[in-house]
Amino acid sequence: MASLRSAPRGAGISVVMPVAYDWRYALDSLSHCYAIADEIVLGLDAQRVSWSGKRYPFNERAFRAGLKRLDPQAKIRVVEANFHAQVSPGDNDTFERNALSRLCRAGNWVLQIDSDEWMRNPAEFAGWLSRRRLARPVCARWLNVYKVLGGTALVVDGAAEWVQVGSARPDRYIHMRDTGGWPQRSPLELLHFGWGRSRAELKRKLENWSHSRDFEPAQALRRWDSVTLANHRGQRDLHPIHPPTWPRLRAVPLAGLRAGAGGAT
Repeated sequence: MASLRSAPRGAGISVVMPVAYDWRYALDSLSHCYAIADEIVLGLDAQRVSWSGKRYPFNERAFRAGLKRLDPQAKIRVVEANFHAQVSPGDNDTFERNALSRLCRAGNWVLQIDSDEWMRNPAEFAGWLSRRRLARPVCARWLNVYKVLGGTALVVDGAAEWVQVGSARPDRYIHMRDTGGWPQRSPLELLHFGWGRSRAELKRKLENWSHSRDFEPAQALRRWDSVTLANHRGQRDLHPIHPPTWPRLRAVPLAGLRAGAGGAT
């Protein structure tokens, strides 16, 4: 177990990842970014309480066994602390990212990768990052999976969505992953299973994540329930906070979507 103290100086790529109720997704996510990371810092609330102040089930044995399998080079540290004591879920999110970033090696790029995100082109991204100045934060393109129905994924279509993921200045996060800096767009694509999960898993996430007070989770879940392969082409403006952000959906074979993740191109 690591503690909240300063890390030694170094260079390269540090991956930061908060882990909670969706720890199974974190293991998948880590398998797609492990090769390019010099170190990986995982945050885990010591009391297994979410950013929204709710206790969640957590399989300690399976999680630790999964980490052991994934970490032959001993890159991964698990930091346990109180990450739920701030005023709001969003404040807890921001606090944890700042706290974990302070533990990363000075001079490294700090990549804030969420547990339900898969890097599709890590090698290409790492090469691109090595040629960039440290002064500006970095964005990745989000490929959002809204729903999985059998072997088909319903993916958000019609608008490019970018999310800030990289910074060389730790402890500067002002709102979740946002540092407030002027970001540069990178070639990194993140396959995001934020909503593309089982109903029970999605319900747990909507009730516990940093946006749990930004909209009505039950209403969003009812909308999600109503989307099918038969009617998805007629669905419009699905984002629960800013509807036009997700203007429509397209159906993609899930196997092909996953096969593209973790590759070099």
